[in-house]
Amino acid sequence: MRRIVVTVMAVIAVLATGIVHGIWIGRWEITDEPGASVARLPDVRMELGDWQGQTLDAESQQLGDASGCLLRRYANKFTGANVTVFLLCGRPGPVAIHPPDSCYAAGGYEVLTPARFKGPAETGSGAEFRVARMRKKRAGEQSQLRIFWSWNDGKGWRVPSNPRWTFAPSRVLFKLYLVRELPDFEEPLDDDPCIDLMRRLLPELDEVLFPRS
Repeated sequence: MRRIVVTVMAVIAVLATGIVHGIWIGRWEITDEPGASVARLPDVRMELGDWQGQTLDAESQQLGDASGCLLRRYANKFTGANVTVFLLCGRPGPVAIHPPDSCYAAGGYEVLTPARFKGPAETGSGAEFRVARMRKKRAGEQSQLRIFWSWNDGKGWRVPSNPRWTFAPSRVLFKLYLVRELPDFEEPLDDDPCIDLMRRLLPELDEVLFPRS
């Protein structure tokens, strides 16, 4: 009798695990997502105020199980500042994991403790980001970065403590990085050109990626 009970419990555990995983990757959901959202990515404007975009080669990016991405470098026409914008789109399971503070650390970067950053008030979206400085030293060269990142499932740009579980019920999820090479590792956050680009980029993303009927 005990053997039967153990066997039944084992079968239930396996089935439960499979069901949870199926929900996580959207295996049984009948929807046009994330394909519909991926198709909208090219509609994001190249010119955003003083910023002009240039498409970069995305083949070198590790998309994993994400469905698509937008990869551009935006340059300010007047200041010469450059910001790389990397926007991933796909099912919540694959997109919610691997934030840049863990990925870059695995790639040999020293990552300072990420801080919470509230997006510019001008956007009116209440956007939240995490931001961290990262530094990598190698023989004869040094790479210094500041990266902002956030997620959006149609309910605003957010940085929950556990994105994997917070976004699990969502049909599609976006993950946004703004990456900038730092000439001075101690450059104040308030002076970062990424913040100026956000003022133009975030309203554009909200309009293009989350159209209202």
